[in-house]
Amino acid sequence: TLAGGKHKRAAAGYLSRVEISLADGRVVHGAARPFPGHHNNPFSDADLETKLRENVEPLAGAAHAAALVVAVWGLPDAASVRPLAGLLGTAGGEIDGEPTE
Repeated sequence: TLAGGKHKRAAAGYLSRVEISLADGRVVHGAARPFPGHHNNPFSDADLETKLRENVEPLAGAAHAAALVVAVWGLPDAASVRPLAGLLGTAGGEIDGEPTE
């Protein structure tokens, strides 16, 4: 049944079906693989760091992104999350070169 097939694909992490019509008239079918970050296709540590930098650097700069990376990787041994929380806020900082207060 369609529902059974859909649920099997979803359980395996294949959440989308793809159909491509070729110029010669053939139609190719397939299932899209789980997206990066899905529990069946988890990020590596390097993937997580890259994603953090890609999202933070344009707004807060490379130095701020680097400080966030250090704070995040240090969480398992941190006595407090206050340093990380301070880096996540923008009070007294800049975004796109403009002061935030």
